[in-house]
Amino acid sequence: KEADLYEEIGDLYSKDNCRANGLYYLIAAQILFIAIGNNKRKDKLEKKIEKEILSFSGTEDTSLFNDLQLYLNYQIALGTYLKKPKDSTRFVNRGIDIARNRNNPLYEVLFKEILADIESGKDVEKAAVIYQVVIVTLEELEDQLDLLRVYEKYGNMMLPVHNDKGKELLSKALSIAQNLEKAEIITRLKENL
Repeated sequence: KEADLYEEIGDLYSKDNCRANGLYYLIAAQILFIAIGNNKRKDKLEKKIEKEILSFSGTEDTSLFNDLQLYLNYQIALGTYLKKPKDSTRFVNRGIDIARNRNNPLYEVLFKEILADIESGKDVEKAAVIYQVVIVTLEELEDQLDLLRVYEKYGNMMLPVHNDKGKELLSKALSIAQNLEKAEIITRLKENL
């Protein structure tokens, strides 16, 4: 019911030429339809959002819509991976497809990181392979903050299983944290080493 209400409010705002407010409510409805698993309504609303963004931007350029889809899929995958890993995997895969089509390696690797997080609870070795792919890409992108986070997660995952490997990964995270002068993270990493 709430999703329907948000959609109706979004439509009303759009009709009154308050497109930004309308878009906000349509996106909120989209998130709710995704959360409750109503794919038919989600797909219908996705087309409405795309149309609204195109009219809002005044061009036929769909990049804003695609960026929105990347963001929504990422946030939903991130928010559901602990409680609903199967649902999260679906959003991860969809996000990877969008990121590849948009030639956005950063989003692609962030989705893969979520996939590694999902696997870390089931199969440490499979998660390790995915984390290694993520690390290589983040190194290529020279993304130190995300690399720091991944080294820390990967290292903490490996500590109980392969202590030496875990400490090696945490040491790499510590080195990045020191270069970035992240005092709180440095303290936390030193406690684990």
